[in-house]
Amino acid sequence: LASVYHRDLDHFNLKLDESEEIQLETVDAFCAANGIERLHFLKIDIEGHELAALKGCERMIREARVDHIQFEFGGANVDSRTFFRDFYNLLKDRFTIHRIVRGGLRPIPYYKEAYEQFQTINYLAERKG
Repeated sequence: LASVYHRDLDHFNLKLDESEEIQLETVDAFCAANGIERLHFLKIDIEGHELAALKGCERMIREARVDHIQFEFGGANVDSRTFFRDFYNLLKDRFTIHRIVRGGLRPIPYYKEAYEQFQTINYLAERKG
């Protein structure tokens, strides 16, 4: 449940009142510093900060050097004020987006507001081409 955002989980009778300082680095900067040319599979599960991480991977994505991205979308996105639409709009031109469901993948060919389900859902974005 730890997050870079303040999680308001009063409705679960949970208080997250501890904090610590952390250092963050973008995916682009990490790959450049470590000589990583391609990411075959990028898994992002960082409690509401997934969209920011994807924005920190823009160069790798733009240069078609990321093949697959798995990301989580759920309750933490309420706290970070991000929507599935943000993810869809960021990825739709370069990736085919699928919802990961029991038994496989369900393609998401277009955005609709019904996808704004703030329960934990995992998605797979597969690079087009």
